[in-house]
Amino acid sequence: MNNKTIQIENCELCVIGMGIAGINALNSSSSYLSKKDKVIVIDRRESTKAIGGMWNAAYPFVRLHQPHSLFTIGNKKWGLDKDPGHLANREEVIGHFNHCYTELKERLSIIEMFAYEYQSYEEVKTADGYSVHISFQSINEDLPLLMVKAKRCIKAFGFNILPNDPMKFSSNKVKSITPESPSLLNCEVANDDKPIYIVGGGKSSMDVANFILAQNPNRKLNFIIGRGTYFLNRDILFPSGAKKNWTGTSINKFLLTIALLYDEKNIESVIDHIKNTYGCLPFKDAKHTVFGLLSPHETNSVKKSIDTEVYDYIDDVVEKDENLYIRYKNDPDKQVVAGSWFILCTGYLYSKKEDFEPVLSPHEKVLSINNTASTVAFTSLGSYFLPHLWFRNKFKDVPINQFNHASLIKKDKEAYLFGVSAQAIHNLIYFVEALPFGVVYKCGANFDKWFPLHRQFLVLLNILINKKRYLKHTSEVLDRLSSKYNVESKVVGQPDQ
Repeated sequence: MNNKTIQIENCELCVIGMGIAGINALNSSSSYLSKKDKVIVIDRRESTKAIGGMWNAAYPFVRLHQPHSLFTIGNKKWGLDKDPGHLANREEVIGHFNHCYTELKERLSIIEMFAYEYQSYEEVKTADGYSVHISFQSINEDLPLLMVKAKRCIKAFGFNILPNDPMKFSSNKVKSITPESPSLLNCEVANDDKPIYIVGGGKSSMDVANFILAQNPNRKLNFIIGRGTYFLNRDILFPSGAKKNWTGTSINKFLLTIALLYDEKNIESVIDHIKNTYGCLPFKDAKHTVFGLLSPHETNSVKKSIDTEVYDYIDDVVEKDENLYIRYKNDPDKQVVAGSWFILCTGYLYSKKEDFEPVLSPHEKVLSINNTASTVAFTSLGSYFLPHLWFRNKFKDVPINQFNHASLIKKDKEAYLFGVSAQAIHNLIYFVEALPFGVVYKCGANFDKWFPLHRQFLVLLNILINKKRYLKHTSEVLDRLSSKYNVESKVVGQPDQ
């Protein structure tokens, strides 16, 4: 078929992206749609790998770092016969998403258009107001171009995570791989006698380190970690068993604490307090966090394996004077053994340069869930709440903040912690005020649901009782960060101030 032919489809709602953001947004939207409303779902992946988004492309040993029951669609329960604190693996996550999506297909009239890549959209004036025309290019050249004419569209790109390519070095005498590499999966790396360099200090590097150590507990590891990442203690934020009745700190309480502590004059002491109170530190001098979770056991396992930790960035591996050297961005070159392994474990989150795209389009026909205009750092939460506000036409009533997380984290990773925390509390207050209690409570991705009801309500009650003071403070934090780092911070659906 001529690939210049354009196939035109009409629908009530078009949802682009079938990862957790897209499926969650579809689920929330289903509360406002009937079986007679045609819904088109689109993903750039082939049909066998469309549902689950980036989880289909993730390295096989990836696991959740929070309890699996809190990583869900709407308030749907998992079918796993495992402890609530189980950290689900890739196949379990994909299985749960497919189960949730299958239930949605029974309730909605869904047309699937997979293997189509989003190109652009245009809001078009009609007799009834506006509709949105969305253009797509198929990854299969035998298929036509696609235009979807929808009354509403949700662009659920979320973090838009794609696998990395291995690093390219001037020398070919070292082995450059990624976590997806067969050499890592088949134990070749773990059982080799050549040094291992893990590039990056975030969650992926911890996954890789623990995977290697499970294969060979005596393997020594070298880390190249930039400014270094510290983690939050899973045992504190998600205590196991009956301990959750009286110990631990809920995520909302933690975020509130961080937001209230923000002061440009004492950032270092505040971060030290966070690390000492809530932290797990594989790297003792780590400077920032992106809300990754580790247990003390996982942390100690990695710490015992560390041969070297370098707080710098790798530029290249070069040959000179018949020797091999790692070329760092700031530190002097350091000699390295031929045949060493370099595993790239960085650049998954916020790695791509993207322009700021507001949550709402000018005529409010497109809702965008992305990492440049985030309303909540966790797309599982944003994709749940935003469609409810959108379909209820509530954005005009409440000043939900959209903040460019991707820009802030590139400019100052330490400040990112405070911006995300302040925004989370700010928007939580407005979510609770704007939506019925039943809608708010049915959010299964609410991390506070790990705790019993009385502890959840005590935290929420405190936030609502003090909402005037907290809103004033969080607004000031967001304004200061926006001004200091020249980062977009705007109210959803309202003109720029």
